[in-house]
Amino acid sequence: MLSHRQSNILTGSAPGYAASWDVYAYPIGATIASASTGSTITVEEFHSVVAGDKGLIFKSDGSTTFTASVSSVGTTSIVFSPETYSVVKGDLFVNLGADTGTSKANLDNSTFSIWQESDPAQTPYANSKVTTDAGGNYNYYYLGTGSHWELIVDNTGVVRGVIAGFGNELPVYTSTSEPKAAARWAGKFIRVRDVAQPEILKYCIEGTTAGTYEWNDISTGSF
Repeated sequence: MLSHRQSNILTGSAPGYAASWDVYAYPIGATIASASTGSTITVEEFHSVVAGDKGLIFKSDGSTTFTASVSSVGTTSIVFSPETYSVVKGDLFVNLGADTGTSKANLDNSTFSIWQESDPAQTPYANSKVTTDAGGNYNYYYLGTGSHWELIVDNTGVVRGVIAGFGNELPVYTSTSEPKAAARWAGKFIRVRDVAQPEILKYCIEGTTAGTYEWNDISTGSF
């Protein structure tokens, strides 16, 4: 079943100020957890970034930095090699996936699909992009009830903003970066995805000993 997303870009005061702007849907990115300069960026635990993804760092002053491909990830880290980046707490890392851009993002490889109609059998929007109407309005359909991010680009190609976390999409990890089962994850799902392997859905439950927790592989029932 597809969910419906309908919104308006509220910026400026003149009618049509945000007309013909592009809205790109992306999977959950990462929120920068602390200031740093270097090849490792520390992020909050809830993210979907995997090795090979590229990113767009959106800063509080509205400026952006397009990154090289991610070298590796951890539960709370994104690592590049040999590139280095400067970030501060609260900056946003938009997960562009395997974007084909080099010096500038092409915004052409989102892994989060959106549709014009409420039928997933139809062809999804190219590049997961919709364009606002004369009043700055936009709408689309997406699979499930998942959280995702939106990147707002005006009609001159300038990034104007990021809507971080619309809905409640399950975070994606690799088998080497998934978080340790703990009370904060109890009753929650995560997705585990590795190269050339089927995606696994896991659910955190309390173990037979009070205060201990385990990830349950939903597909097999194993722990």
